[in-house]
Amino acid sequence: MQDWMKLLIAAVIGYVFGSFNPAILFSRLFAGKDIRTMGSGNAGSTNVYRNLGPKFALAVLLCDLLKGVLAAVVGHFLCGGAGAELSLYGRFAGGLGAVLGHAFPLWHGLRGGKGVVTAAGMLLVFDWRVIAVMFLVFLVFSVSTRYISLGSIMAAAALPVCMLIFHFGHWLMFGEALLVGGLVIWLHRTNIGRLVKGCESKFYFKQKK
Repeated sequence: MQDWMKLLIAAVIGYVFGSFNPAILFSRLFAGKDIRTMGSGNAGSTNVYRNLGPKFALAVLLCDLLKGVLAAVVGHFLCGGAGAELSLYGRFAGGLGAVLGHAFPLWHGLRGGKGVVTAAGMLLVFDWRVIAVMFLVFLVFSVSTRYISLGSIMAAAALPVCMLIFHFGHWLMFGEALLVGGLVIWLHRTNIGRLVKGCESKFYFKQKK
């Protein structure tokens, strides 16, 4: 099997994994509603936290993370496993597919979440240094401003930079990193609009009284 076909298959499998959206499934099963009709309308853990509570939010976060991990692991082994340079591309291809599936889920009318946690799961398998830097960026901006969306946007913007630092010369993966980072930022376009207007919701672990 040719290398490009292995990468394509990894991406397709990742897309199938990503298309299962726990925020939508849990909200329908336990609340009788679609999370996309509640709060911000985003099918992700932050909106679940605000509308269904911390237990469901944690479950959604872990499931979204696991999707990215599994997609990257499948890509890794499909493309040769340990010691094979192609496996590095396979991890990223599988994870990219999972992020696309999360954002445009096949099973949910192509309307899903923003892919931040799923991308983080892929990067955990891909290179711990990249996710460590991105997580630090996310924490700095989220904690200092209480805007989860701003932390996510800045972490996404940091992804291509991290690829240049830690994987310079792998231009295909740099292109994929631009795609993932750009997609996450584009999916936050409504948040960016609210941030500019100063009306974006801040995140609190306890509801404000």
